[in-house]
This record gives sequence, C-alpha cells and structure tokens, in this order.
Amino acid sequence: KNLVYYGASKLEATTDDCTQEDLLQSVAALLLNLTKASRENLQIFFVLEAGPRYAGLVGLLRVAAKEHPELKLRIMIREPEAPLLFPALPVELVLRKDGSYISQLVTTSPPPAVATSTLYKK
Repeated sequence: KNLVYYGASKLEATTDDCTQEDLLQSVAALLLNLTKASRENLQIFFVLEAGPRYAGLVGLLRVAAKEHPELKLRIMIREPEAPLLFPALPVELVLRKDGSYISQLVTTSPPPAVATSTLYKK
C-alpha cells in the first residue's frame, strides 16, 4: 500500500493567503489519523516542489517523522526537471537533475575569535 502526496503548486503566498494554514491543518489531521489507524505495510511519500511554498509543510513533516517513526515518512523536495524517485527507506531527499541528495552535518572548525570592545560598565 502506498500513499503519495504530490505538492506541485508554484504560487507565491500573499498577505491574504490562508492556503498555507489550510494545507498544514489538513496534513496534520491526515498524519494524526494515520497514527491512530492500522497502517500495516503502508508507505507514505511526500513529494514537494522546491521553494518557499512548502517550507512550513517540510518542517511539519520533519517533526512528524521524528515523533512518529512508525509512519516511515519519506520526504522528497523536487527541483525542476528532476526525476521522481521513491526511496525504500524513510528519508528526506532533495531531488535534482543530476541526482538525489540527503542532508547531513559536516564537521568544521569554528571561525577565529574577533576582538570586540566591551559594551558594559563595571
């Protein structure tokens, strides 16, 4: 069994736009129902077009994936002309024309200290 949510809107949000709130509420309700229902072997895929339109939804899905790993959410952020991919494991991917990418932390050295003046009085 597969459940695929495909977010393809490229509309920019406006000040009178309530669609973001409606989208987040409907997906939150869907996820809540899925956590309560029997979902044996259910594969859940969220394929979202890259851009600010789905930023809030990506955040919601990241939290849901951490709080409910049993949902096995797969989050794909698809850039223009990228091939569609359905990964076997729960993961978040960025799909580009040249391949699939996963976010990861990289160890770096801290920047050198900068001398600053003291702004407080003793």
